[in-house]
Amino acid sequence: MQCFNLLPLVADPCADDEPEDGENGWQARIQALAPRLERLIGRVAERAPMARIFVVGYATYLPRGGCYPRVPVLGEDATWVQGLITRVNRVLAEQAVASGATYVDLETPSAGHDACAARGVRWIEGYVPTSRAMPFHPNAAGMRAFSDVVTAAIEAQGRALL
Repeated sequence: MQCFNLLPLVADPCADDEPEDGENGWQARIQALAPRLERLIGRVAERAPMARIFVVGYATYLPRGGCYPRVPVLGEDATWVQGLITRVNRVLAEQAVASGATYVDLETPSAGHDACAARGVRWIEGYVPTSRAMPFHPNAAGMRAFSDVVTAAIEAQGRALL
């Protein structure tokens, strides 16, 4: 929310305010997810040793450069925010593979269906939703598309086991 900017003439990109590196930087926070995910996947595997575990990533929320003012996030901030999401997805994928789980990528199939896409094309709602969804959350079309992606991943793994 801190990256929303309704006054571009006095804009201060939020990316400039957040430390990239260091103990409290985004990179450190994202990397801190890795051991937590490893433990979580391990606990699931312990409790359900016969289960196939799927780790589902995050979607594409904003395209490179954004679409200001339709989504009131400055272009460089849109690129920065989506870059953070891409980094989180990378950690999710790495931990899934390292733990024997399957990673399901939603970022790639949702590209072009982000909050900047036209109504009827978008899977992620924007700052002011045009369908029954929270801002920056999947709408019904997005949920259908994401369920199709997850279902296809489950079916593919099932075929691979045969």
